[in-house]
Amino acid sequence: MHLQEELANLGAELVSLIPRLLVGASPRAVAEEYPLAVTALADDARELSLQYYVDLAPSLSYVPLPFEDETLPDRLAASARSAVVSPTDTQSLLEGSGIRAIYDTSRETLIRNVRKERGKWARVPAADACGFCRLLGTRGPVYSSKHAALASHDGCGCEARIARPGMRLERPKYMDGWNDDYERIRSRVERLGKPTSGKEGRNAIVSEWNKELYAKGIRTRSKKSDGELRDAA
Repeated sequence: MHLQEELANLGAELVSLIPRLLVGASPRAVAEEYPLAVTALADDARELSLQYYVDLAPSLSYVPLPFEDETLPDRLAASARSAVVSPTDTQSLLEGSGIRAIYDTSRETLIRNVRKERGKWARVPAADACGFCRLLGTRGPVYSSKHAALASHDGCGCEARIARPGMRLERPKYMDGWNDDYERIRSRVERLGKPTSGKEGRNAIVSEWNKELYAKGIRTRSKKSDGELRDAA
């Protein structure tokens, strides 16, 4: 089974678990139990990613390392405390931050190891990705040692596609035309008199791209999550 399918299964397991965490539980109990549940699934994601890394090129001698994020439990607890005070979005907020943690653990494991082995990696967004992920995905395998992470938002399903030494990076067919879309939307933003460079320009392009994706019915996830981004290191 492909790694992305395995990660999706872990995400589905989390989605089915959250209602049981919430039933009759106090906010304090949720803030304690939620990080434990998510970190257990993130640990599974790490092990799957390590095995995937080895299987890509079993003839190479490099042994991938299990990098861990010691700040994750505290961040998840903070997300839980924030989610439980929401009158309507508790379930979706917990799903978003949990899925992000699962995928981030996998992505960081792959990226850190391929950097150490001096390979390459590229961001491959999901077919229904938001404008932010599409924009970064159009850059291709340009990420280098200064990019220690893959910028993400809650619910982000982007793949860190890696090429170990001697391998080639390929992206899926559904990304064909995304670079043309970027240039077209960038020109539109420019005609509207908005900046097209720097953080402000990026946000303007992402906003226009998201509007188009929602209008076409391609993008159906919460708009709120599209803007909650974790900056790459």
